[in-house]
Amino acid sequence: MDEVEAREQLRVLRELIAIYDEAHVFTATDVCKIHRTWLGPIYSWAGEYRQVNISKEDFPFAAARAGLGKDYEPMERIFSDVVRRTRRGALRAESGPDLP
Repeated sequence: MDEVEAREQLRVLRELIAIYDEAHVFTATDVCKIHRTWLGPIYSWAGEYRQVNISKEDFPFAAARAGLGKDYEPMERIFSDVVRRTRRGALRAESGPDLP
């Protein structure tokens, strides 16, 4: 299965490079779409929020957010916050520690 996933990853990377440029600000909806595009041909649940925790060969994936279902708004807020903090950190690294 790893070989099939890797082959699909290469296929979808080519597609995504044509869709998104370096200035694109990714949202949780984008991540779901990317996941569905990559793994949808393999797994019927690709691109959906999990309701249970899963692992693969003793590697636990990120914990499920039970109860979210199709309600993307809370995840959008979380994802936006992560992007904002990451950008702030990248700017701080470029500009020095004085950046708030």
